[in-house]
Amino acid sequence: MIKTSGFYDLCIEESFFSKGDVEKSIKSLYDYGYRTIAVNQTIEDGNLEPKKKKKKGEAREVQEPVPMPYDLLPIKTVIKNLNLVNFQIFNRLTIVFVNQDGLHKVTKSPNFRKYQIVAASPTTNQALS
Repeated sequence: MIKTSGFYDLCIEESFFSKGDVEKSIKSLYDYGYRTIAVNQTIEDGNLEPKKKKKKGEAREVQEPVPMPYDLLPIKTVIKNLNLVNFQIFNRLTIVFVNQDGLHKVTKSPNFRKYQIVAASPTTNQALS
């Protein structure tokens, strides 16, 4: 088990780091007392189904339901260069769903197991049953 201390922010959107100065962003989080963060990516079950219907005789395009996790290497390099101690960073996947039908595709995806944290966000009562 990983031992951590300080504040946690386990839902920082990936766009936070793609805006520009990663070093400044990490330094700000560290100065505010954060020692554990998770870069969040969100998928919705409406995006799991292919939009085009296949025509007769055409091969169905296989679409990966879960994106590759955000590349943490540049952030880890910044953390190392700034000599920030006890700073942990993880990948988080948030699944927003209306019902449980599409969850099987998500959990069987090879990319699903590459995330350290997985969150579920049901939007209806039906999603819970």
